[in-house]
Amino acid sequence: MAKQSKYFILLVFLLSLFTFQLLIQSVSAASTYRFNWSYPASDAIYSVAISADGQYIVVGSDDYNIYFFQRTSNAPVWTYTAGDYVEHVAISANGQYIAAGSWDSNVYLFEKTSNAVLWSYSTVNVVTSVAISADGRYIAAGGWNKNVYLFEKTSNATLWSYPTGNVVDSVAISADGRYIAAGSEDDNVYFFQNTSSTPQWSYLTGNDIVSVAISADGRYIVAGSYDNNIYFFQKTSNTTLWSYSTGYAVESVAVSADGQYIVATGEDHYVHFFQKTSNATLWSYSIGSDIGYKVAISANGQYVAAGSTFFHELYFFSRNPEGSGGVPFVNPCLLLIALIAISVLSYRTKRQKFNFEYL
Repeated sequence: MAKQSKYFILLVFLLSLFTFQLLIQSVSAASTYRFNWSYPASDAIYSVAISADGQYIVVGSDDYNIYFFQRTSNAPVWTYTAGDYVEHVAISANGQYIAAGSWDSNVYLFEKTSNAVLWSYSTVNVVTSVAISADGRYIAAGGWNKNVYLFEKTSNATLWSYPTGNVVDSVAISADGRYIAAGSEDDNVYFFQNTSSTPQWSYLTGNDIVSVAISADGRYIVAGSYDNNIYFFQKTSNTTLWSYSTGYAVESVAVSADGQYIVATGEDHYVHFFQKTSNATLWSYSIGSDIGYKVAISANGQYVAAGSTFFHELYFFSRNPEGSGGVPFVNPCLLLIALIAISVLSYRTKRQKFNFEYL
């Protein structure tokens, strides 16, 4: 009887230790982020961008302002008031240069040190999208006047412009500024080299192209269309590597720096995650009935963020949550404790059964 009591005490101890370790791990996991600061803009925020090292943040707002922050403080380093809504902002990877597009028809370029405009360029209509190369040398833009523009940081004189057949909703540029992708409401995806306004190729879809993205080396291009499809290309050809139908309009796409991973969302209210080799989803996640989602992916493809324009919901995902193959990570220490506890319990049960049978 004394031995059984000892086994029972040991079992209770091990299970208590298991529970304690599980609680510690849970608290630790919940503490892997830190809220740093917030800033109350006076109206809706349309666009945010962050430098590669996370040191600098730029924001475009409905209150006509461009805000520039350092990550250490919620006091803007500077603000600049445009003539209308600031629709889109972009920042170079090194944080040195900031581009912005506004409903006041202007493309703006700034240096991080000041709100003094390096230059501005009037497109005579709303600028919906801007993109900037990693070193800030090249800036691409597009908007309601149907043109794709390319600039160099030294001047507001266009290197070139290309007239599409309708509003340009999205532009993207490779890290070295050599390649540019654009999506238009003329239903085409366009792909350019920075040396010429003549597209290397274009691809006609069944509806507006509202989002495009390009890998850092410019090798892969992804596009989202209102024809319900996600399209994936290699830079060498307008032949799709694959396409995927969500059944509803696709509103936002993104691609990892090496082009290995693709994420998309739209009016089907799912976040879809792919590998470049196939249109079979690695996973899809329902984000409810909200609308107006945008997605982003980390350079290594490990993390995905999805945010709502209208209902202010943010989702954050890991490609493989805390372990390989999407299986949650289990602390080996916890596993060992559990196995010991199960063994003790099993042994005690067998002893009780043996004693009962041979009474």
